[in-house]
Amino acid sequence: MKPSTTSDERMPKLVVFDLDYTLWDMWIDTHVTGPLRREKNTHNEILDKHGEVISFYNHVPQILHRLREAGVKIAVASRTSAPTLKIHEKTGIPYEEMVFYDDEHRNKETEQLGVTFCLVRRQMDHDTFEKGLAEWRRRHPAPPQEDEE
Repeated sequence: MKPSTTSDERMPKLVVFDLDYTLWDMWIDTHVTGPLRREKNTHNEILDKHGEVISFYNHVPQILHRLREAGVKIAVASRTSAPTLKIHEKTGIPYEEMVFYDDEHRNKETEQLGVTFCLVRRQMDHDTFEKGLAEWRRRHPAPPQEDEE
């Protein structure tokens, strides 16, 4: 069953996530050595060359699945607005249709482009995810629906 699109359920066309300390608890470029591998049928877990476990924060797989089910495109970006610019150029999705989740407040600068920024204070979880969506919906209200007679 496909969910209805009331103003409380609307989704942006693209959600962008920072990786380090937003989706997982490490800096991937300093804590991980490739190649990465998955062992057997483990979920939410991969291993690096030395057997170190890499996994998302607990709520992240459910959030990603929800976005996928809703047909929302998912991207990752790190640090500056430059990756967001490239995502816009590559997808053609307007900045106003993007929500960017990041643990670094300085990246709020992406809002100058029209992106809705949501600060991830501790880790990506359902409350933080909903906070970002609520802010995007507040900034971009649904057009009024005409009553059918």
